[in-house]
Amino acid sequence: MAVFVNRMVLTGAAEEYEQVYREAGGFMEKQPGLLDYELLRSLKDTSVYWNVAEWADAAAFHRANEQAAADETLRARFSGVSDLVQGDPHMCSVVMEGRPERN
Repeated sequence: MAVFVNRMVLTGAAEEYEQVYREAGGFMEKQPGLLDYELLRSLKDTSVYWNVAEWADAAAFHRANEQAAADETLRARFSGVSDLVQGDPHMCSVVMEGRPERN
């Protein structure tokens, strides 16, 4: 498993960014290898978001991004995303995980 983590800082409107993310999420949900994803917003600093996505492997993530780059409609919609957020993306490997017991 590979985990994509992107810390994003708003440079535009939150509502517009969340709509763009919703559209991108809809596209990515159809891509092979995506296990799950979340968009998180900081309670400490509401201008900070975190995108966390679990992928079967890094290759699946890269294939999905190639598909997104090749999709003309998606590319046109996201051409202005750099006006909305500034990101700091990282592909990560899982070092440790845990879940509490459920009764």
